[in-house]
Amino acid sequence: MYAVSKVVQFALPVAVLLAIDRERLKAIRLSTRGLAAGGMVGATIVVAITGIYFGALRGTPILSGLADSIRAKATGFGLGSPAGLVTFVDPESGEQLEVQTSDERLRLRYAQAALAQRDSIASMLRRAGADHLQLRTDSDWLADIVKFVVTRRRGVAVRPPSRAGMIGTH
Repeated sequence: MYAVSKVVQFALPVAVLLAIDRERLKAIRLSTRGLAAGGMVGATIVVAITGIYFGALRGTPILSGLADSIRAKATGFGLGSPAGLVTFVDPESGEQLEVQTSDERLRLRYAQAALAQRDSIASMLRRAGADHLQLRTDSDWLADIVKFVVTRRRGVAVRPPSRAGMIGTH
């Protein structure tokens, strides 16, 4: 998964340039020497990170509970997760709260509160005159970014993506 995220990270600027300014990409001249140097830097970083993980971090308290923390963050962002017990941790105090998410009424109230928060943020950004791009994991976010940038360059207001399929937005 890490490798995929890195490919996306470096392909995204190229994709945006292809969509909005192809001439800029034509000016790039790649050399074998430069590519080899970049490959060596990347390989060195991979070896260093792998060494740090297996040599110093694996099995330490620093990484304990990481899966639960990631699950709680994903739930906090409104990402779907299997119904069940979720542990939320207050980053300041370390206090933990376990929530039984199999309660449909709880999930509906949460979805409604999350929707109200998103609407409030969008409203504040509109009043401030700022553009707002909402990305969703259940759609082609790369296409959404390219469309946003192209539309923005034309000076047209950008419509937020549809909320169809989101929990609590019947």
